[in-house]
Amino acid sequence: MNKNTYRSAFSSVRPSREAVEHLLAIPEEQPKRRRTVRWTTLIAAAVLTALLLSGTVFAASRGWFRMKPSPEITEHSLKEVDGPTQPANPPKPQTGIELENPGQGNYVGFTVNGFSIPGANTLGCLSVEAWLDYRNLLEDYALTDASKNTYLRYVAETSDGEVLCAEVLDRTGLGYRSYFTRYETEVVKEGTLSGLETVWLRIEEPDGGDTWHLFCREETLGCTLVVSSNRDFARCEALLTHLTLVDTGVPIRRTDTKTVFGVGRVELPEGLRYWQNAPLSTELLNASLADPTQDLSGLWRQQSLSRPDGSSIEIFVYAERLNISRQESASLEKTGTINGQEACWYHDVNYLDTTLTLRGPDETILAIWYADLQCQVVLRANHIETEQHPGELEEIAEKLEPVAVVLTEEAPIEFHGLSVG
Repeated sequence: MNKNTYRSAFSSVRPSREAVEHLLAIPEEQPKRRRTVRWTTLIAAAVLTALLLSGTVFAASRGWFRMKPSPEITEHSLKEVDGPTQPANPPKPQTGIELENPGQGNYVGFTVNGFSIPGANTLGCLSVEAWLDYRNLLEDYALTDASKNTYLRYVAETSDGEVLCAEVLDRTGLGYRSYFTRYETEVVKEGTLSGLETVWLRIEEPDGGDTWHLFCREETLGCTLVVSSNRDFARCEALLTHLTLVDTGVPIRRTDTKTVFGVGRVELPEGLRYWQNAPLSTELLNASLADPTQDLSGLWRQQSLSRPDGSSIEIFVYAERLNISRQESASLEKTGTINGQEACWYHDVNYLDTTLTLRGPDETILAIWYADLQCQVVLRANHIETEQHPGELEEIAEKLEPVAVVLTEEAPIEFHGLSVG
């Protein structure tokens, strides 16, 4: 087997250098009397050897963490949070990652005890209490005292470019999402660290450099924690040893299906135009619909509108009722109805945090709750729009009609362990 034959046969497998050398030597190792062995047999054996030596089968041995080559993704699945900048035409997915669904359970947070990076910015952190309150999940349940000052995500970023991130993965939908990576992905080892089953994963990104990730499973709490670094495993391990997982006591609302919503484009007031946003059909391209024949054309989960004078409106559709007032800078201005649906108007001075650092101009937020569909449409207009074009926010809101789309399987998403958005 020469190198070109090897590349053709194993383009989707990422074996170690030792595996490559072993595979290329296979023909020379075969005794002459066995020259009748079919190439397909050798290729099948070589694939198994490559998987064993590369760590793929090794990582799957415990069942809760599984890797597979070349997931069947027909187009790029959009990121749900901001992540590292991707090239205009990113390479095709190379590796799939699947996590075992632990079933029912509670939300889990963590504390960071006695760990810090001098001078690091930690504004990307997300507290459990803020996340649950924003989604109105604390109306029926109270956090345990131990979980009131815990994180769902902790991010430390330094001025010289180091990023260190820890996050409890979300499984509130149909369980854990499937992930994929676009670059060479290697399971370096598997074992136990700080009492957690752990997989050490390295991703080689040609432009951004290598990244290191610890996938950690806590079986009793039924959660998976990921700790990531753009420096090395040692930084991940140092942070992990200072983390303590905490059960919040708030149960995860699990369903056998997940419903997402979209709205169509409507006739806009003069001067407003639509920006280019991804349609719902693109976002759900690799998902499985309960009704595969449902027409998704003309639907969006997010729409952006703008004018040459700088005024703009953002439209979002959520499959839950958000507590807009939980944003520290948003205050309720008035309540009313839009097309018979409950509506609330807020004023947001758009501060980034309690240090009163501005992130943008003031906004008016109009949130409409569709009780029959159990979804919420949120429109955000900057101050130029509301001051120079009064009434247009409500005019657009009156034309919007949410459409429900039921999923039986969510689309895989690209893994970005160092996302800070």
